[in-house]
Amino acid sequence: SICGASAGPGVPSGHVSPSMLQETDDRLEGWDWAASKVAPHRKSVGVVLSLLLAVLLPLHYWRKFALSCSDLRYTRAQAADDWRSQKCTVLRSGVSFVGSCEEERKVEPEEVGVEQFSRCSPWFLCSLAGSACKCSTVVRFGILRWNEDAGTDEWASGYVDVKANSTISCDGAGLGMSQSVEDLEKRCYCSQSSDPDVVSSCAEDPAGAAQDSTELEEEADIELEDYAPCSNTVVPWALVSIEEEHQPSVRCAYAFGTAQSSNLDNHREVQGLMEHLQRDPATQCLVADQCRVALLDPSMALGHAWTQIVKSLAAAVVATVVFFGFEALILRWACRPSREVLSRDAAYARLG
Repeated sequence: SICGASAGPGVPSGHVSPSMLQETDDRLEGWDWAASKVAPHRKSVGVVLSLLLAVLLPLHYWRKFALSCSDLRYTRAQAADDWRSQKCTVLRSGVSFVGSCEEERKVEPEEVGVEQFSRCSPWFLCSLAGSACKCSTVVRFGILRWNEDAGTDEWASGYVDVKANSTISCDGAGLGMSQSVEDLEKRCYCSQSSDPDVVSSCAEDPAGAAQDSTELEEEADIELEDYAPCSNTVVPWALVSIEEEHQPSVRCAYAFGTAQSSNLDNHREVQGLMEHLQRDPATQCLVADQCRVALLDPSMALGHAWTQIVKSLAAAVVATVVFFGFEALILRWACRPSREVLSRDAAYARLG
């Protein structure tokens, strides 16, 4: 039994008259009815509440601590790679939001130095439908829509890529296609790389690379942010042109080389990085391979990873202490007999 056996309180000596006992019985009659309804379910309710607290408090925080440890191992492996310094030029920069906060709790783009959250991509708007598009690489004719869940723009199905080397008309006829009703909604986007597929294949999906409490919520099928603090993690990125021997190559660069190691919650630091990239587009990048390009020294990410370890461990310990405190209160409530029943038993004992 969870509650175990319970001995009654000590019974002080004294005389209680039958009239006093009757008065006590009348006064406690209503309470006895309520106690008879609640008491049989106290143990079950206590167990259910204990399990709910176990899911909502300690397990959530300890899993976040485990994820922080995993991030530290990943960051260490990234920092240990051979990163070579190369000159690069920032073509465009931005910030991706990968946190779990929503609505009024979500960080505003202006707080991290951008107008809106976005994902690294080689494409930029060249012209509206029916206008002229000046592009010397590849033109994409399609619709780019905002995805509220992903927090960024995404391509609608049905776009077409056409190689270009001059000014072309942004419509079906100008791009050598049959015209459709959707053409009026489409736009022409020019790639800042002659091989946009390579850039896109190297560009990471920050939301997919981020290990956040969102996936914990989906697994447990509960809204944990209602009970636990949400995160406002962001990933700073830049589309850069790297100077190489034969010709420059365009790649997506992240703060510490990859999206996963560049998950940051220090918004002032991110804002400072964005201001630096906008002010000095010609900079030095650190390159590990064809895809991984860092804007800052990847070893600096170790400090951020350790900070997250300490924060998540402290939160897990506090949550565990709070959990056991609530657990003790719940089990005490579930196991103890009602105050009114004890009072009546004591009165009968004194009468005897």
